[in-house]
Amino acid sequence: MFVNSELEKIDQLIESQIQVLFQTVSVFPFEFFPTTLLIDKTKVTVKYKIFFTSYQLKSLLIQDISNIEVSTSWLFATLKIRSRLPSEKVMSIKYLWKRDALEAQKIIQGLMVGIEEHIDVSRIPSNQLRKRAEQLGGT
Repeated sequence: MFVNSELEKIDQLIESQIQVLFQTVSVFPFEFFPTTLLIDKTKVTVKYKIFFTSYQLKSLLIQDISNIEVSTSWLFATLKIRSRLPSEKVMSIKYLWKRDALEAQKIIQGLMVGIEEHIDVSRIPSNQLRKRAEQLGGT
């Protein structure tokens, strides 16, 4: 009995984790090998494409993010994600569309506030969570 309930919890956790709240890609040809940003309920993942079939994945839990910064120009923006962990380097994504970078910032900040307030985001449907996190992060 104990094993089945624990397996069900793991299955629910996996299902909630694979639901991407937001995804964007840096603009080609300004970045010849585009970088992808994925935001889910508990973490931010950056996929740095190094060559045609090579890439590096970096993930950071929302609770480990200390700061998120957006620098904008006329069309593009650079998104920088800083970790609370001293051993982690800043994750930087250049040449994002300006509106995508600002939307990602709002969503991540909203998730950060939710986690600080001890809200269990795994129980909230993804479409509702994205909208609410963006609203919370934009205030």
